[in-house]
Amino acid sequence: MLGEIVKQKYKFMQVLSSSNYCQTYLAQDISKKVPSACVIKHLLPASTQASSMPSLRRLFIREVTALEKLSTCSQVPQLLDYFEENQQFYLVQEYIAGQALSAILLPGARWQENQVIELLYEVLSILEVVHAHGLIHRDIKPSNLIRRDRNGQLV
Repeated sequence: MLGEIVKQKYKFMQVLSSSNYCQTYLAQDISKKVPSACVIKHLLPASTQASSMPSLRRLFIREVTALEKLSTCSQVPQLLDYFEENQQFYLVQEYIAGQALSAILLPGARWQENQVIELLYEVLSILEVVHAHGLIHRDIKPSNLIRRDRNGQLV
């Protein structure tokens, strides 16, 4: 899909991650005068049979609704767009310039107790907002947490 354009405005530039249910790309919104970076999550359903599309569409809309609930939280990437194209589902989110926690947490490196407490406080503060909206993340791991370059905030 690299180099492909979807919705006549998003160009896939690089694969960021891949799993059985989702492929995540760094993309560019080429509809703007100055193309801007974004992240596109291409949801990969187990089946694309016509009979399963209504339930897949409901699940997709449920995911969109969950992300929209979190739109006021600066520590959650903003949902910029979502769409269905050729029976494929896409979520477009804000690109966060920064470093994944997995790159910061070096194997074998020891942290001071106060550093661990500070990190836990940051992560739990984000989860508190997510849970306050009645949502569950389901995939918390260091590679899904990013420390913003611009202000050091954990997202």
